[in-house]
Amino acid sequence: GCDLEDAVAQARLAVKAEDRRSWTQLRLVQRGDARVAMWALHRPNMPLVPEQILNRVTDEGRSQLAPRPSVTAAVREHLRDADNNRVVIVTGDPGDGKTSFLASLLANGRAPIDETLGSGAVVHAHWCVRNDESTRQGRRLVDDWSETLSTAIPGFAAALKQADSNTQETTFARCQRLVLEPLAAARRGGFEAPVVLVVDALDEAAADRSEDPVVRLLQSVMMHLPPNTQFLCTTRVDSPIKGTLIISLRDAEHAMAVNDWLRARIGAALEGVVSPARIEQASDDAVVRCRQNFLVARSLV
Repeated sequence: GCDLEDAVAQARLAVKAEDRRSWTQLRLVQRGDARVAMWALHRPNMPLVPEQILNRVTDEGRSQLAPRPSVTAAVREHLRDADNNRVVIVTGDPGDGKTSFLASLLANGRAPIDETLGSGAVVHAHWCVRNDESTRQGRRLVDDWSETLSTAIPGFAAALKQADSNTQETTFARCQRLVLEPLAAARRGGFEAPVVLVVDALDEAAADRSEDPVVRLLQSVMMHLPPNTQFLCTTRVDSPIKGTLIISLRDAEHAMAVNDWLRARIGAALEGVVSPARIEQASDDAVVRCRQNFLVARSLV
């Protein structure tokens, strides 16, 4: 029921605000014959729900994600060495597109769409969410990871060992029983494909004060990995685990991809509607406003 031009004008003013802790997301949606402008305040401490990202990872939805060719190339090259375990950490500010980057590598958030993570890689993705405590607990990660490997690796399920009901099993001991030992047995049996554990939002897990945080588990597991087992993780801040390669989405080489994506999307939307000079002006204006932040760029589009 609001005036479209007025809503857009207010949204533009909000996006111009110097406060980096908040921004306005403008969404234009089609409802029958009515065009509705909706804008709402978003703060970085409100994490994206993974399903919101994963639901867009279809052939059509993937086109909505800013490609990161330099990041993808760096990850592919680093994970190529099968003789050594690798830990790739992708860092960035809220909204820079860390979760979107992971989602762009996985079909439905699970299976790899190409060989970026290794030829024939068996991938398990774990998404830490602030408002879901179970996603930040190591036991949940272990159980889900084991289930993925059981269905994908020949001989893995047969090597699983039952827990002794008379002992109180630690999370790391559970990981040894349900993941590390069966995986080592599968390797001895001839399984050679890469195994990649993808973990999103390590910063959410690092803030967990429970007795079973994901970060503590990963720190322990990294020292006992079978060959050709890789980690790909994202975090907002300095990584709570040690990486063999750390990629910052704020680095100029990687951040420029957001500007290129933004210009292409605006050009495609306005071509034939306004003059080329106006398209260039709108693109330049949007690039300045988005500050190479992917979430803001999506809102501006």
